[in-house]
Amino acid sequence: MLAALPMQERAAFVREIETWFPVEGEVWRCVTASAAGREEAEVAVSGRARGAASLVRRVSATLRPEIASVGAEQVMVVLPHFQGRRMTCVVALHCHNSAGRRGGIEVWDPTASGDLVRSDGFYGGLNDFARSSRWTRFSRGTGLPGITWLRQKPHIMDDVRFSPLFLRAVLAREHALALGLGIPIFRDDTLQHVLVLLTALGCPAARALEVWVPDSHERLWLDHAVHDAGLETVGRSSRTTCLMRGEGVAGRAATTREPQVWTSSDAHDPTDFEAARAGLTFGMALPIVQGDATSAVLVLRS
Repeated sequence: MLAALPMQERAAFVREIETWFPVEGEVWRCVTASAAGREEAEVAVSGRARGAASLVRRVSATLRPEIASVGAEQVMVVLPHFQGRRMTCVVALHCHNSAGRRGGIEVWDPTASGDLVRSDGFYGGLNDFARSSRWTRFSRGTGLPGITWLRQKPHIMDDVRFSPLFLRAVLAREHALALGLGIPIFRDDTLQHVLVLLTALGCPAARALEVWVPDSHERLWLDHAVHDAGLETVGRSSRTTCLMRGEGVAGRAATTREPQVWTSSDAHDPTDFEAARAGLTFGMALPIVQGDATSAVLVLRS
């Protein structure tokens, strides 16, 4: 599946990506990627990492004055990343929400009864969605969270408004939500969470979303993807490219089993090169690790 999403402006829901790696004691190494480029710093962080997905709502007027003037809101979703049972890093996605470009974030957790319930959510004024989701349960294979659980890899719905598999399609049409992305988070072989991003037609989660899967020789092939209008060459390049072991940002993520941030200066394979040439400036490759193996890699670029 490869689709083009029309955009009013070239803006995405996820505007900044951080990866946090423990160094020693309370010191963590933070690698940040955004339209401004890549930054790296060591930061002392008090307290102990929880090892669970969570949402952090931040008041833009105090921390992000450049978006406060347009009534925007920033929300950060924090994701633990595991190799086996050990948490090796934390990923933070900074998401921007504003009138006409609304998006929702949900964290779904498995229960002992064998379904998924919402443990946290942000809806940015989408009150009907918030009320409906509070009482919704998804079985394995049902709805976007359940399909993500069943496939055990990231799953993209390119238009949730008209998908018979998206159980809240009526609400999606009412609120002009178009793209849905489900991301599974495993600890060893056990599902811990399913993160769901629901974004408006004019503001997808990222301008290029790709899911890559390895074959028996650890080569990566494109499984499915959604690319914004104007990124047709990026889509063609990804469809016709086989990434060898360790090649490109997706290959490095698969081999190291750790998230890898990407900026346009990191053009090491045809897909990286085409993305940079098309004007994409930053992104991330997130490996889905089950046990000691990478089962898929999600690549986001904007």
